[in-house]
Amino acid sequence: IVGSVRFVQETDVNNLPFDITKEKLEKLFENSGSIRDIRIIEDPRTGKPKGYAYIEFESPEIAKKALAVNKTRYEGRVLIVMPSISDRQKRDAIGNTLHLGNLAFEAEDKDIIEYFEKHIEKDCVTKVLIVRDLDGSSRGFGFVDLNTEQQMQQALGLKDKIVRGRPITI
Repeated sequence: IVGSVRFVQETDVNNLPFDITKEKLEKLFENSGSIRDIRIIEDPRTGKPKGYAYIEFESPEIAKKALAVNKTRYEGRVLIVMPSISDRQKRDAIGNTLHLGNLAFEAEDKDIIEYFEKHIEKDCVTKVLIVRDLDGSSRGFGFVDLNTEQQMQQALGLKDKIVRGRPITI
């Protein structure tokens, strides 16, 4: 149990290298415990990995241990590892991290920081991660960490969500 959330056996692993394999994921998570299943999501047109996977562990306890890999570097990328549960439950489980979608491909960390400081308060952002392809171009989504639960709730309630001329989803 994490807060009032029932912890599940499956995790979402995001921002993986595009040459990821089941064997590499087994090695990456070998210290967590026994893995029941790995599903690497592939582009149906190319058959190549899209940069994320679902890993089912033998127990919720093992899945919880796997979260230790969250925000660690792997082959030059910062991994995002979260429990495979509803978006609301994810927020409860991982604290004040929010997923940002539909980001302009030109958006930079400073744009995200400026947006949240303008609409919430100065110095409310502790970290920004814009997920990028191998060539460094934005994949159009990312994550932002805010200082407090209250700031996170304010962010979720924002009406005008435009960054670099493009409406974003939070």
